[in-house]
Amino acid sequence: MWRSLVQPIRDYFRELGRYLGRGWDHFWFAPGDPTAIAVVRILTGTILVYIHLVTLSIVLDLIGAHAWVDLQAIHALRSGAHLEELRQKNPRIAEDIITPMFFSVYYYLPQQNWLILTVHCLFLLAMITFTLGLFTRLSNFLAWLGHLSYITRGFTTWFGLDTVILMLSFYLLFTDSGATLSLDSLLRAWRQRSRGSDWRELLLAPAPPSWSANFATRLIQVHLCIIYACAGLAKLQGGTWWAGTAVWITMMTEEFTPMDFQWLAHLGRHTWWWLSAILTAFTIFLEVSFPFLIWTRFWRPILLFLALLLHGGIGFIMGLGSFQVAMLTACAAFISPEGWRWFLSTLLRYKEPTDGDRVSGHPRHQGERIPVPA
Repeated sequence: MWRSLVQPIRDYFRELGRYLGRGWDHFWFAPGDPTAIAVVRILTGTILVYIHLVTLSIVLDLIGAHAWVDLQAIHALRSGAHLEELRQKNPRIAEDIITPMFFSVYYYLPQQNWLILTVHCLFLLAMITFTLGLFTRLSNFLAWLGHLSYITRGFTTWFGLDTVILMLSFYLLFTDSGATLSLDSLLRAWRQRSRGSDWRELLLAPAPPSWSANFATRLIQVHLCIIYACAGLAKLQGGTWWAGTAVWITMMTEEFTPMDFQWLAHLGRHTWWWLSAILTAFTIFLEVSFPFLIWTRFWRPILLFLALLLHGGIGFIMGLGSFQVAMLTACAAFISPEGWRWFLSTLLRYKEPTDGDRVSGHPRHQGERIPVPA
C-alpha cells in the first residue's frame, strides 16, 4: 500500500527534476542569434570611447606620475592600513568603506608620463576597434582591462557608470560579440562573396546561432535584474520614498540637478506633491517589478518603454546622461534579435531577402549588385 502511495510522488519529483534541468539548460545554453549581443557591444564600446575621450585632457591628473591621488596613497588604501585608525574612531564608518583591491596595469608601469599616456592611448585604440568589431576577441579584453585599470588607478572617478560598463564588457568576453554587425564579419563575408554584393547585406548577414551568445545575453539580463531589484528594495528602506517626496527633494537640491526646477513649487502644494508622488511610485514600481515581469512577452515591451522613460528622465533631471545610456544598453539585451534586425534594416533602408528570393535564385544571392530604394 505504501509503495502505491509513494510511487506517484517519487515519479512526480523525478519528472519535475528532469523538466527543471531541461529548462535550465535551455535558458543558459540554447543556441542564440548573436545580433542582440552585437548591438550591446557597439553601444558599450561607444560609451567607453566617449568616457576616455572626454577625460583625455586630464588623464595625467588622474593616472599620471603626479596624479591627484598618487601611488603611495593608492597602495595605502589597498593595504587597508587606514581602516584600523578609522575603526578606533568610528567602527560604523569603517564598515561602510570599500577598499579598492582591483588590478590596474598602471600600478606596475614606471612612473613616466609619456609611457603612461602611450599605454592609455593604446587602450583607447582597442576600445575603438572593439566598438567597430575589429579583432573583437582581443580588443574586447583590452578594452575591459584598459577601463578597469583606468578607474582603479584614478580612484576618484569611480562611478556607477563604470560598474555597469565593466559588467557589460566583462560578460561580452564569454562570446564572440563580433560575429555580426562588425568589421570582422564584414571582412569574412566580403571574402566569401563577390564584390558586387551590397555592403548592407554583408553587414547584416546573419551569423550562426551559438550557445555562447545566449549565455552572455543571459548573464547581462540576470545581472540587470539584480541591479533593479537591489535599487528598488534599497529605496523601500527610505522614509522619503514611502512619503512620496524623494523625487521632489532630488529636484530641489542644486547639487543633484543642473537645471532649476524650483518654479514647480509655485504651482501649488497639490501640484508638486502629486507630481513627486507619481514619479516616486513609478520609479519603485519599475525597479521592483522589473526582475519578475520582464521575462513575460506581454510585459517586456511595456517595461522596456518604462525603463526608457525612467532613465531618460533621470538623465534630463540629474544630468547623468552617460550612466542612463549604460543602463539602457543593458536593457537592450532583452530586445529580441529579430527586433534588432528589423530596426537595423529599417535604419539602413535595406530589404532583407525573402524565402522566395532564395528559392528563385535572386541576384542578391548570386553576388550581383541590387539597387536599394532610398
